[in-house]
Amino acid sequence: MHSTLFAVLLAGSAPAEAAPGASDTPAVLAPVHAIMDGIRRRDASAITAQVHPTGNATAVIEQRDGTRIIRRSDWATYLGLIRPGPERYQARLGNPSVEIDGDIAVVWVPYTFMIDGAVQHSGVDHFDLVRENSQWKVLNETWSQRTHGPAPPPGDAAAVLVPVNALFAAFEGGDAAAMLRQVYPEGRVTASDLRADGASGLRQQSWTQFAGRIRPNNGFQERISNPVIRIDGDIAMVWAPFVVRVTGVVGNCGVDHFDLVRENGTWKVMNLTFSSRTSGCPTR
Repeated sequence: MHSTLFAVLLAGSAPAEAAPGASDTPAVLAPVHAIMDGIRRRDASAITAQVHPTGNATAVIEQRDGTRIIRRSDWATYLGLIRPGPERYQARLGNPSVEIDGDIAVVWVPYTFMIDGAVQHSGVDHFDLVRENSQWKVLNETWSQRTHGPAPPPGDAAAVLVPVNALFAAFEGGDAAAMLRQVYPEGRVTASDLRADGASGLRQQSWTQFAGRIRPNNGFQERISNPVIRIDGDIAMVWAPFVVRVTGVVGNCGVDHFDLVRENGTWKVMNLTFSSRTSGCPTR
């Protein structure tokens, strides 16, 4: 995202100078599998060790009558529901899609949840991960959940991009109110910088805090390219390289990861996590 607004998130840390490292898919998947094992063992402390405490968990539940319920909580509240009991829990994962850039990553994977061997529901898990102090953790998790019927047909990628493009327009126009109309206020913005010394740094704000920093006439332009878009029912993700120009000059680049949820037919951004660096950026 653009250097003017996101300087607040990255304040106090050295500029990001190192290009993203090689993909480390096994390391990214390790906390995901550990969470599944913690669910199987009904061990909240084991799951706690794999998540970043500032993140959130969001379930989009499709009921038999076709209506949807969106349930969001912080990790402490969600994990308070994981308790020992006689029932045998099991969450089976399908083939994951993994994207990595520097110290951010995403895992998008079908799942089936069973109790005592009987299928209870299925859907897709969307994990938003960050690496801090050389350790990958799940920052946010959003999942679809359905108890009947097959998976929905592929969604409309153009519709998913509508709030993303509207966010860019609001940033460029300095319109905080327009920006807030495209997001869920309970979501968060997380910046990850990759510094020249190899250290990582995270800076976080609520959407309301972030909106308070938007100013008109700041002369910036942000563009994404070749977005990876995945949709399952009423959840979606967009993973896209970005370049920011301020008064026509490249300021920084990285990858944006948007976590989106559709409610009442309208897509909005729940969380945004992005990497940022100032070297290795396109010059045109």
